[in-house]
Amino acid sequence: MRIRRISNAFEEIFSDFKDLETDYAIFSDTFTVNAEEVPQKYQMELIVLQSTVFLKLYIFENVDIKIFYQYIGPT
Repeated sequence: MRIRRISNAFEEIFSDFKDLETDYAIFSDTFTVNAEEVPQKYQMELIVLQSTVFLKLYIFENVDIKIFYQYIGPT
C-alpha cells in the first residue's frame, strides 16, 4: 500500500515534465521535433528554421548546442 502511494506521488510530481516535453524538444531537438506538435506561436519560426539547410547540415551538427543559438541571431 505504501509503495503504491509513493508511486502515485512520483507520477504526480513528474507529470509536469511530460506536459512540457514538447516545449523542451523545441530547444533540444530543434530539427527533429514535429512543428505541428509545438505551440502554434512557435510553428512558423520552427518551420523556417528547420528548412534552413545550412543551419541543419553544418552548424547544428558541428557546434555544441550551448552555442548553437548564437548562430541564429535575434528573432
